[in-house]
Amino acid sequence: MKQFSLYIFIGVLTMGLHAQTLTSHRNHLRSGDVIIKQQVEFKDPGASGKNITWDFSRVNILNEKYQLVYYNTTKDDTTHITGVEHETRYRYLLKMDTLWLTGYENRTTRMDYQQPEALLRFPLHYGDTLGAAFVGTGLYCQKIDLAAEGYTKVVADATGKLITPDGDTLKNVLRTVRTKEFSDIGTDSTNMDANMRMETYQWFARGSRYPVFETVKTYTLRNDSVLNNFSTSFYFSTINREQLQEDIANTKIQDDIVNPDDIFLNCNTYPNPVTTDVTVNYELSVNAQVSFLICDVSGRPWANVPARSLTAGNQQQRISMTGLHDGDYGLYIKVNDKVYKRTIIKL
Repeated sequence: MKQFSLYIFIGVLTMGLHAQTLTSHRNHLRSGDVIIKQQVEFKDPGASGKNITWDFSRVNILNEKYQLVYYNTTKDDTTHITGVEHETRYRYLLKMDTLWLTGYENRTTRMDYQQPEALLRFPLHYGDTLGAAFVGTGLYCQKIDLAAEGYTKVVADATGKLITPDGDTLKNVLRTVRTKEFSDIGTDSTNMDANMRMETYQWFARGSRYPVFETVKTYTLRNDSVLNNFSTSFYFSTINREQLQEDIANTKIQDDIVNPDDIFLNCNTYPNPVTTDVTVNYELSVNAQVSFLICDVSGRPWANVPARSLTAGNQQQRISMTGLHDGDYGLYIKVNDKVYKRTIIKL
């Protein structure tokens, strides 16, 4: 197998004061985090550039509880971390200022990168580019030799605002796109007659360690044909982000964020999961009309609180869920003409 030399290039552009920047302190994978994402229907990533608006408010949920778990490989080594996702263990290494993928394994396949794959470099600003070759060998079913090599390029290619499936508008969002191209993939003796490419788009919001939205696309390149093999998207909701262990570095950023256009602030629901009554605490920046509606996953309404005129300041609403079947419900909060969504789990 031919060897690839490693090289990394970074292009840094002048940034505005409020632009999102990824740093190791705020965005590195953290041991002990259990992330529950929602797998949703594929959303096209859209254009690159500045001041983009991504409207992901209308999506169909495919999997409510897509789980990722991160843990340190050894107790005293914080540079090596393992991530478990979809029954596969991924091995990561934070070396100097770069996050690398060093290999992965599941019940049928093990891959070890002699030349690991570069995933992110810290700090990362809009316009920055990271590129590196990767080379790996492995086993399939513990007896068939595997080989893979290619090139990965990461670009922070867009900034703007993102409208989430919950109806929230996140500003100062930074999008990255990672393109992984396999020049060779297959067994040691016989390489495939087609190359593969994977594109992973991730949207990072200020004050959030992990991407709030992701889109993944894979292609097979054969001669002059391009086949789209697989595409999907993931959403890391506000309520699930709130379940993470304390994250002081990002909490401080969240406390400093001020959105003058938003009048519905600091919403939290408890208990969640709930058995009888759920309480919604929130703040209004101005006087507003507020109503509540609880629906099941099919959109059927089960409980509602009619609209009331409320004054600016802290507010609380208790809603009975007694008698509802166990499962996930959508809590829709209408504030004037804008609707916000939270997910409530009934036990």
